[in-house]
Amino acid sequence: MLQKPEKPAYKKLTWTSANTKVAKVDSKGKVKAVGRGRTVITAKACDGSGKKVKCNVTVS
Repeated sequence: MLQKPEKPAYKKLTWTSANTKVAKVDSKGKVKAVGRGRTVITAKACDGSGKKVKCNVTVS
């Protein structure tokens, strides 16, 4: 489970799912399971730094 920091370093993030047949993620980072399998959810900073974080997700 991802938790929001009290004072996020990056105000705007782009969220993506590597496999939207398994899980979808909205613009606020809320993940919704769609089907069984595995995917990777990525949050990328929109400040041009190129910083990102990935989270492995398994839906069973």
